[in-house]
Amino acid sequence: MLASTIPTFGIDFPGNRFKRCFMRRNRQVLLSGLVLVVLAAPCGIFAINPAQAGGWDVSRGAAPSDGSQLPRVLIIGDSISNGYAATVRKQLEGKAVVDHWATPLWVTHGGIHAGLEKAVGDYQYAVIHFNHGLHGWQKDRTPEGSYEPAMRRYMVAMKKCAKGATVIWGSTTPMTVKGSPEQLDPENNPTILRHNAIAAKVMKKNGIAVNDLYAQVVDHPEWSRKDRFHYDGNGSKQLGQTVAAAISKALDSRAAATTPVE
Repeated sequence: MLASTIPTFGIDFPGNRFKRCFMRRNRQVLLSGLVLVVLAAPCGIFAINPAQAGGWDVSRGAAPSDGSQLPRVLIIGDSISNGYAATVRKQLEGKAVVDHWATPLWVTHGGIHAGLEKAVGDYQYAVIHFNHGLHGWQKDRTPEGSYEPAMRRYMVAMKKCAKGATVIWGSTTPMTVKGSPEQLDPENNPTILRHNAIAAKVMKKNGIAVNDLYAQVVDHPEWSRKDRFHYDGNGSKQLGQTVAAAISKALDSRAAATTPVE
């Protein structure tokens, strides 16, 4: 059926054998194009190789080689978290196994709840530290009035997936003017601030701890890579230390709560 619909573009084929060869070649090209379209779909992100997805995937931390049992934690974030994930792992070495879900999904995205379920999977986490801010500031992605109800729905999904884990929300880092990181983006950074304020309110209502990553970097333009969003090695290290400290504190609190009183 597919072969009969392949166009011949007005070519006068000398024989059926050549015609079939031409049609088969075009069919292969068409099918290859269809595969590329499927792979480009956001909801298919977990079905493709991490290298093809530009690094968007879940990376699982390695369990201790000596067989000791450590709590497992999950950090969730966009490309900013790609910068600090290694520092978090280093800071928590010997204390926790660190998984990392690097994702371009935002809270109003239709696939984010399914993405969260797949990222958590069957693991039992002690702590989950998350942020989904820098891919959802655009008005066509997060229309006016949609962010708060979407965040509330996401927290329902988060609590279900967390299965008793301590959840920490990290505020979204600033947007600056490209090439001039000492200047906050006058058009878009107010949206970041507004979303942070809304999210903080939702976290308070849900009893979720807040880790203010925005405050950590906003007064340090020297850490910027000058591309509006990202940080150099020093800035990423500072963010990683801040995230690791929040997770470590949560782990200590959980340990204290389960320690028998003598």
